[in-house]
Amino acid sequence: MQAPDDRLLPGESSTSTDLEDISHWVAVYAELVEFLQRPELLAVAEIRERYERRLAFWSQRREELIKTRNMAGTP
Repeated sequence: MQAPDDRLLPGESSTSTDLEDISHWVAVYAELVEFLQRPELLAVAEIRERYERRLAFWSQRREELIKTRNMAGTP
């Protein structure tokens, strides 16, 4: 279940099973988290933490999908 502050970005669907879409969101959140690590942006730690949670969600989702497809022999 999503935390109340884990709002999705426009176009983001947490139920996606498309590996390309999932990889896209991993890249988006990784870039946002990296950007918000800058010292002058440390005041926005709450936002960074939300993006870190979304990055973790999408990374886990991608790994689960890859594992499931490998077990099923699906490319």
